[in-house]
Amino acid sequence: MSNRWALCVLLMGGASSQALAQSGSAVRDNQNASVEEIVVTAQRRSERLQNVPVAVNAITSAGLEARGLDSAVALSAAVPGLTFATQGLAGAPFLRGVGSGSGNPTDEPSVATYIDGVYIGAPFTNVFGFNNIERVEVLKGPQGTLFGRNATGGVIHVITRDPSPDTSAEASLGYANYQTVSGSAYLNAGLAEGVAVNFAGQFQDQGKGYGRSLTLGTETYKQDELSLRAKLLLEPTERTRVILSGDYGKINSAGLNYQLPRGVAGIDGNADYPGRYNTRNDYPNAIRVRQRGVSLRIEQDLDFAKLISISAYRKAKGFYGVDADATPVSGTAAAEYQDQKSVSQELHLVSPDASPITWLVGAFYYRSSAAYDPLVLLGAAAGGLDYLNIYGRQKTRSGSIFAQATGEILADTKLTAGLRYTTEKQHLISSIDSNIGIIAPRDVDSQSIKRATWRLALDHRFTPDIMAYASYNRGIKSGGFDPLSFGSFKPETLDAYEVGVKSELFGRRLRLNASAFWYDYKNIQVQVVTQGFSTTLNAAGARIRGMDVDFEAVPVNNLTLSGGFAYTDGEYTNYSDAISFAASPGPAVIFDARGRDTVRTPKWTGSFNADYRIPSSIGDFTIAGSLTYSGSFAWAADNRLKQDVYALLNGSIRWQHPDEHFNIRLWVRNLTDKHYLAQGVSSGNGDIIVQATPRTYGITVGAKL
Repeated sequence: MSNRWALCVLLMGGASSQALAQSGSAVRDNQNASVEEIVVTAQRRSERLQNVPVAVNAITSAGLEARGLDSAVALSAAVPGLTFATQGLAGAPFLRGVGSGSGNPTDEPSVATYIDGVYIGAPFTNVFGFNNIERVEVLKGPQGTLFGRNATGGVIHVITRDPSPDTSAEASLGYANYQTVSGSAYLNAGLAEGVAVNFAGQFQDQGKGYGRSLTLGTETYKQDELSLRAKLLLEPTERTRVILSGDYGKINSAGLNYQLPRGVAGIDGNADYPGRYNTRNDYPNAIRVRQRGVSLRIEQDLDFAKLISISAYRKAKGFYGVDADATPVSGTAAAEYQDQKSVSQELHLVSPDASPITWLVGAFYYRSSAAYDPLVLLGAAAGGLDYLNIYGRQKTRSGSIFAQATGEILADTKLTAGLRYTTEKQHLISSIDSNIGIIAPRDVDSQSIKRATWRLALDHRFTPDIMAYASYNRGIKSGGFDPLSFGSFKPETLDAYEVGVKSELFGRRLRLNASAFWYDYKNIQVQVVTQGFSTTLNAAGARIRGMDVDFEAVPVNNLTLSGGFAYTDGEYTNYSDAISFAASPGPAVIFDARGRDTVRTPKWTGSFNADYRIPSSIGDFTIAGSLTYSGSFAWAADNRLKQDVYALLNGSIRWQHPDEHFNIRLWVRNLTDKHYLAQGVSSGNGDIIVQATPRTYGITVGAKL
């Protein structure tokens, strides 16, 4: 039986494992050859993944480590249908073909990021390394009811470890090629009855870049990172739980290091290719990001319900220096100074889990200020001036109320209904000046947004281990102002129709989950790149359809296989004023993109993961490997500049001492040194690209008390 089952699982191919996570208390029992128990908070309460009528991928810290996934950007290797590129300072996640490619500080991502329930609004702060992670949950499809800010594409929710009464300590130190030193530390202590604290820190120092700027003589593709996080837990009574959190993070890097593709001439007429990781820029590329935040979570048991309050304050600053023409002549260069501050308050009243009808009602308030302060244009982009300073600050106030309830309407059949109403006011304050004085005086513009979003889902449990569901969701992504063009854009809307099945089979040796979806995507906020900088406007409608399949299997003791695949077919149904550029510098061409593939939407994505533990008298050895596949996709609506098909192979070998206090791990990422892109841009300056990470390998030593 086990051999036939192993062969069946191997033939299923693979995307990332939807069943790769476990709750903090759940432990895999390999001796019984069963898959892990999984607990998620996709509906803002702790529930078994198999009971939630939502498509969710979840990955524990152990799963992230085994597959070499150390940052938010790397999640695309673990979640089918997810691509995570960059745009300027900002991360640009696309999930099932839905995302935002803007690097502007006022344009919030279509795939929202949360850390411990706190919304991370600044797009230039969603590119971060993982620190003190318990698990990561990726919710697919529009989230228009239960999460603080509406999102059309989905949610990436990072959950960090809470303090516990037990005293413990963990530390690791690693060394990798390119002279990269990394380390992490975690401390937890119970200070008194009902009082505990933890602290986590992580750093990476890359001593050598992947390449060089052939004109400036500086190193390229080089980054240092530091993140710190602390939590204080107070439990004054059995009915009250308080967690105070604080975090700080910084990133310094050599920037995005734009280069011209092979055979493409730049604005200087030169088509000399500089090499895979080399550049020919005349203006220094650099990225500096600083972010910090505090949050307070209070849970109070009221018998009939639990009251939860989440209060948060966040502040971030970013600098982005870029040569946007990627040539050694003075063309388009900029120094972008971005900042964002936000305050949020969320309240939940949650029914007991044992209620015949489970329900949640809540309210959310969000206030933010995001700006270019300023964006400085240099070179030819300044129009003959020494420089051009563009100031654009958007102030947002948003409030919403929401509710969702689930109840049994027939035997083993449940209905879920949710509704949210959001009202929002936005103000833009803008101006332009230069070395000759004020060009555009201070101007103020405003707009108001009022929208209702909802969720309906019906699920039926055929057996204790097999459940099917159908759902209809509407989500929006908020509108805003473009700080470069000073124009406004309205909310985009996505109606999602989905059916799915969740199952655990063969005595829980196999977990198999699948879903199929149809999206009606309207008023899409698209990004248009002119001279290397993007502006946002509403210009398109699209139809996106597809399916996901995920599995985890334990065919024999100590062997875990996981994987699946995603098929996504997206095309524009209404985009009559799309803009196309040639590979070399030239004017824009207006065309009708109806019928073209939606951007950053590979038809097929997938991965296959294997994890085998070998017990021995000197400790356990674990061999892990993952293969990730991505089909080709277009970087722009004209579908001319494309990312080719690629596959990545990661692997590791880990030894753990019998007392579990010491371990050593050898790892490699992108074993075959596959060439692919982190970013592709089609603009008036011609095509410019950013290379993705080459093969990296190293050793990590860990200790635990």
